[in-house]
Amino acid sequence: MEISSLSQSSIKIKGKQAAIAIDPDNKTVADFVIELLSSGTKLSLVEGQRLLISGPGEFEVGGIKVSGTGKQGALVYTIRVDNVDVCLSTPEGLKAAGEKLKEAQIVIVNANTSVDSSSITSLAPSVVVLYGEHAVEGVKALGKEPNKVSKYVTTLEKLPTELEVVVLG
Repeated sequence: MEISSLSQSSIKIKGKQAAIAIDPDNKTVADFVIELLSSGTKLSLVEGQRLLISGPGEFEVGGIKVSGTGKQGALVYTIRVDNVDVCLSTPEGLKAAGEKLKEAQIVIVNANTSVDSSSITSLAPSVVVLYGEHAVEGVKALGKEPNKVSKYVTTLEKLPTELEVVVLG
């Protein structure tokens, strides 16, 4: 699985069989789009796009399963990519979902506001990927040093045993 930055507020998750664009704001290729924060995504920017996910529900495209809960502005998506459980949200979404969330191996947060470290650590992730305006601040809240990369690549077998925190940008 590859998680890469498209811009400060947009990322792409690419599995072996399909790719997801999250809030795309420039040209990319993906099988489907998730609107985490934005609404009215310009789908013309996404080549190959077959599905737009913009709210709660259960979805599957190209072997990637997505389950969305919450409401606009506080959505949480649980995504299964290449047998890795991923939680995608914003600080508001994680806080609103609270104890309803199950553990995830990778937690991806659009740090559009200040990050509450307890809402992330309660998910017991191996990897936390932060992007957005407050990403570096979020890393420090987790007690780690910022490790800024343009993409993060891993597999189920290569997940770290100690918490790893990455800033996309």
